[in-house]
Amino acid sequence: MVPLFITPLLKNRYLWIGLYIAFVVFSFFYVKSVLKAGKIDISTKEEQKVVADVKPAKVTFNVENFGNVTSYSARLQNTDTVSDLLNYLRKNNNFTYNKVAYIDGFEITDVNGVAPQPNYKWSIFLEGADITATFDKAYLHDNRVYSLRQIPKTN
Repeated sequence: MVPLFITPLLKNRYLWIGLYIAFVVFSFFYVKSVLKAGKIDISTKEEQKVVADVKPAKVTFNVENFGNVTSYSARLQNTDTVSDLLNYLRKNNNFTYNKVAYIDGFEITDVNGVAPQPNYKWSIFLEGADITATFDKAYLHDNRVYSLRQIPKTN
């Protein structure tokens, strides 16, 4: 027994078969013509590098630990970052530090063997602004004083 809504389709069975064959033939020639179309040239745009004027940057780096201030000076370039400064001081001076990298920035765990006090953390400042989270991207500026000191943690 055939459902009632299919019986009209069966009466025009040859019509549907013919339409199906015509659709397949039309689709074949359409795809063939699309593939025959000309090639598209793809070119990549070259990155334009912004080169800053490379200038010397003489900086001072102060480690402030509750009244005790240790001062370091370095002569690098303005294309170097604060992270490069810390690595330079580690390599050329009697300065040590350890850091832990997180997704949203860094945390300095100890400086010259001194861990921060409970509920405090080490932070790097430039003119009062905390740049600890981005000190690996912050470029050096000539005649500036960078400070590393303990501040209370904020939750």
